[in-house]
Amino acid sequence: MEGEDEIEVGEVDCGASKSVCSKADIHSYPTFKLFFDGEEVAKYQGPRDVESLKAFVLDEAEKAAVKAQLDNDKDLQISFSKFSFVCHSDLS
Repeated sequence: MEGEDEIEVGEVDCGASKSVCSKADIHSYPTFKLFFDGEEVAKYQGPRDVESLKAFVLDEAEKAAVKAQLDNDKDLQISFSKFSFVCHSDLS
């Protein structure tokens, strides 16, 4: 996300990458999902604007940090490197 170097953002074209979308259980477009260390942790269902998406990702990252009982900001920054936010779409 812009200004958030620790969070990787990607996009998958489900028309061209059907196997990826099938594996990720994508059935409608657009679909936004958050992954942590390769595993899906949340599916976004809110407004489709940048600020709302960013707030969602940061909120979910904070939840993951609390769940992992991280005890300082350095550990939180390290954990951010394991997050990926992916937009699945059918561009064809």
